Amino acid sequence: MFVNASTEQVKQAIKLIPTALLQFHGDEDAAYCEQFHHPFLKAARIPVGPTGADFNWSGFFNEFAKAKGILLDSYSDAYGGSGHHFDWQLIPQKLSLPVVLGGGLNLENVQSAMEILHTKNIAFSLDVSSGVELAKGIKDSQKMALFLKQVRSIASSFDTK
Repeated sequence: MFVNASTEQVKQAIKLIPTALLQFHGDEDAAYCEQFHHPFLKAARIPVGPTGADFNWSGFFNEFAKAKGILLDSYSDAYGGSGHHFDWQLIPQKLSLPVVLGGGLNLENVQSAMEILHTKNIAFSLDVSSGVELAKGIKDSQKMALFLKQVRSIASSFDTK
């Protein structure tokens, strides 16, 4: 994961892990992300609250059309997990790329998130962090296991619908 990294830092990472899927979570533009000729995800930082409705979905997806997918995350001044989620109902019906949904996922809301994406017929995966932690940066193996069990159960219910 990179946040406004130098070109040299990204090139060094590619040398170390040539099969990595790059993730850009900062203010990188499409030209910056594409210069490495390497598969990448670009994080879209969606505002939490009423200003989230102003996010330019088509503009963002068009700008990063060469990405392998878009990571939908909640806006945070610190470029990363805030533990809060944006209004998932704002996600448009038709998106040109698969998404990775992050930002505030936990055991209590993952079903709602998955159902919204499934109903909108969006290809997706999930990115959970603080929702499975005991404390900042410390993962709870029980929470992780419960989260995965719940995700599997929800996903299997989609197969029968």
